[in-house]
Amino acid sequence: MVVERLKKRALDQGRADDDEAVVRHRLDVYAQQTAPLIGVYAERGLLAKVDGIGEIAEVTERIESALAARGILFTA
Repeated sequence: MVVERLKKRALDQGRADDDEAVVRHRLDVYAQQTAPLIGVYAERGLLAKVDGIGEIAEVTERIESALAARGILFTA
């Protein structure tokens, strides 16, 4: 499903570099190298889960609130 959505996005945006092989490779790299970090940060109490669905301003507010709750101030 993700592959199909990304293939459609590539087609809609004219991104010839986002063919199926590239998308699948990107997902494999994520699964092997990035996803395991979720557990590492969670174990250290450094993981903040934030709903990334919505308007950019809404998601930004959620991120800033999660950081502020952990004493990390965000200034632009």
